[in-house]
Amino acid sequence: MTTTDTVRTAPTDTATQTVPVQVRLDFDTHAAGFARAMAHLDQAATKQLDRVEFDPRLRELARIRASQLNGSAYCIHMHTTDARAIGETEQRLYGLGAWRQTPYLTPNPSGRGPRWRSPNRSP
Repeated sequence: MTTTDTVRTAPTDTATQTVPVQVRLDFDTHAAGFARAMAHLDQAATKQLDRVEFDPRLRELARIRASQLNGSAYCIHMHTTDARAIGETEQRLYGLGAWRQTPYLTPNPSGRGPRWRSPNRSP
């Protein structure tokens, strides 16, 4: 199954184009109950994070990183698109895979980043 998505033609370009995106499983069609439960969970988590004024850009970075660890190209695409829409920078998106070595992913002056764990790695 193929669907389409609108993307910017270049990071600094305002022009967009519609491109095909391969979808491996259409959860809404094949697992509607699961899709609804995941959407409900996401909405509840977002509501709680908004309530404590958690930075929405950091929230999207966490979603992107989880998608990277899960190996989900579809989710990486979805969350990077969402992150760009709320003003996330290309630099932070590109550096996310090596976040431990990047000074621009945390405002913490000590240089410590989020304590995300990668699979099969100790904290």
